[in-house]
Amino acid sequence: MNRLIRRWRAVFIVDAIVKSLLVYGGFVLMSLGTIIVDGIEPVIHVAIFAASLAGLNVMSLILGSRIVASFRYQIMTRHPALQIATVVICATAMFDAILTAIFSLRGNLAWAIDIGLFFSTTSLISIFVVFVFDGMSRLFCPRTEG
Repeated sequence: MNRLIRRWRAVFIVDAIVKSLLVYGGFVLMSLGTIIVDGIEPVIHVAIFAASLAGLNVMSLILGSRIVASFRYQIMTRHPALQIATVVICATAMFDAILTAIFSLRGNLAWAIDIGLFFSTTSLISIFVVFVFDGMSRLFCPRTEG
């Protein structure tokens, strides 16, 4: 199991926070602040939506990891960075395809593709943030085996 899957809780939390901030911030900007007057109810709806998208992202990461592990290529076992990159590409493709399929039920395929790519990008940002903090923690707080 690779490093990305071991950090799935951190990916979920960071992804939910990023999506909540972007979606709620977009609502506030579109409504010119009138959504703030409605109280806490819109925040709860946005948080539930963001958590469900973050859960879908983690699920696609785990499924992508299993798909890549089923390839059993020698080069994948020797180069963990290549394995992680392949998992991220596979998971992002699945995540985007699922979101595009769900949002295209509305009838506008171009809008669904745009929304799917937007949320896929936020998922990549959260994965990158988790990897940066994981690398910094390994650099500054090395673990001793013993």
